[in-house]
Amino acid sequence: AEELRLLVTRYLEGKVFRYVPKNNVLLVAVPELEGAIRERFPGLALVAVSKHLPNRLAVSVSERGYAGTWCAVSDLPLPPRREPQNPEEPFLATSVASASGITVSSVSKCFLVDPDGVAYGEAAESSGTLQFKILAKRPDPPTLGSRVIEPETLAWLRRARELLQGRFEIRTARFEVSNLPDVIARATEGWALLLDTSMSV
Repeated sequence: AEELRLLVTRYLEGKVFRYVPKNNVLLVAVPELEGAIRERFPGLALVAVSKHLPNRLAVSVSERGYAGTWCAVSDLPLPPRREPQNPEEPFLATSVASASGITVSSVSKCFLVDPDGVAYGEAAESSGTLQFKILAKRPDPPTLGSRVIEPETLAWLRRARELLQGRFEIRTARFEVSNLPDVIARATEGWALLLDTSMSV
């Protein structure tokens, strides 16, 4: 809250056309100020600036909710694709695949993402069953505030994780995304399943 207040204060200390002070509410460029706040605080989901005459400026913000941890990697090879062995579980695109031959390159950077798939903060590269983690093939790390995964794909992966754990008692360490609709679900034991995100869960 204090950092946000300082940012707005500094913005109002500027001048319009080099001579006219910006601290006149009528002269505040709302889109410009909102953009400056979003750029400085990418963890905010909503930023709304409103003018209240004669001399009051209101700033309303709300934080993004955590939906998962997304990490950029340089390469994620896929195992051979096969037909489902169980037609009653169509989202399982392959039978259990061996972890051998599936190499995950070094992770360049990890980010916290919200339900809209927007990266809003840096995250530590860690493992564990409590963390919903996605590795994605991407040559360069994204910038904070940019969308790194489509919200529909993110929601599908979250549902698949719940289904794998609830119905099959499979705990996933991470999901690996490199060539949609195929996605690898990596179990905590090391083996993997190839899932098809075009199928319903």
